[in-house]
This record gives sequence, C-alpha cells and structure tokens, in this order.
Amino acid sequence: MLRRGVQHRTLYQHTVRTHRSMLEYMAAVHSAGGQFRTLDTLFDR
Repeated sequence: MLRRGVQHRTLYQHTVRTHRSMLEYMAAVHSAGGQFRTLDTLFDR
C-alpha cells in the first residue's frame, strides 16, 4: 500500500528500538517508504 501512495502513521514507545523483530519489521516497511516515530514517554494505547 505504501508503494501506491497510502500513508500509515503509528507512534511507538522508545522501547521498540531494542526489539529485534520490531526492528526487522520497521526496516522492511521503511524500505517501502514508511516512516516511524517514537516517544521517550510511556503511554497507553
């Protein structure tokens, strides 16, 4: 969907920066044009 121009925005807690499976997922989405943001503050979903 990213390649067709659809934007998807998700805000993650900073702790995802250390999870291997999440980093692999983010790398795959990033290579298709996706972007990610993280916050240092913990929050409820």
